[in-house]
Amino acid sequence: RPEMAARLAAQVLRGRRLPEPHREALDVLLGGGRVAIHLGPAGGLLAAVATAAAALVATGEGPVAVVLPRASEAEAFCGLAAPWLAAVGMRTSVIHGALAGTSASRASHPGDRGDAQVLFASAAWVRAFAPAAGSLVVVADQNSAADDLGPLGTMYGDRIRLVAGPVPADLLRQSTSSLGLAVLGHDQASRPDLRVVDLRGRPSPRIVAGELRPRARILMLAPGPGEA
Repeated sequence: RPEMAARLAAQVLRGRRLPEPHREALDVLLGGGRVAIHLGPAGGLLAAVATAAAALVATGEGPVAVVLPRASEAEAFCGLAAPWLAAVGMRTSVIHGALAGTSASRASHPGDRGDAQVLFASAAWVRAFAPAAGSLVVVADQNSAADDLGPLGTMYGDRIRLVAGPVPADLLRQSTSSLGLAVLGHDQASRPDLRVVDLRGRPSPRIVAGELRPRARILMLAPGPGEA
């Protein structure tokens, strides 16, 4: 199993070393376990999600639904992780309520969207349409942990294999206690407040006052080079 974890990391991350918390979580998954871990923007959350999804598909536990708090995050994660997963022969897709034509008829199986092996979806869409999935990887934050994990646990039970995100340790334990996940206790240095502001789709992309915070780092997603 350790050799498989190293091989997956090398393939998905194109030779970059998998950090210790990620490797430990991946070892738990490859051993058939279920795990929760605190990972913030500086902690390699995207890499952890991509390698976990790849591992679950590779061990026959797919298709995998990667559940994210918001539609914009489902789009962003899919856009960034898709090339990594394509490099190891895995098909990806994204779905959420903001997509034109989204309906319950498209929700029966993640493969309904282009025969995807890894589906990136918003939590609201998953809760509404309950797509069939062999495994779930759930990305949670401080706001979504209390709202999404309970209903998802009721719907999917032990198919929830990984919960990861910038959730404070106490809240992470509290939110995942009923799910029976092992919580990895890695203390990580906190990062200054990071906001993601999605300007795509706005008639006139611009920053509004409510999106700014003192001493915050802000990542802007713009429609194109000119707008950026």
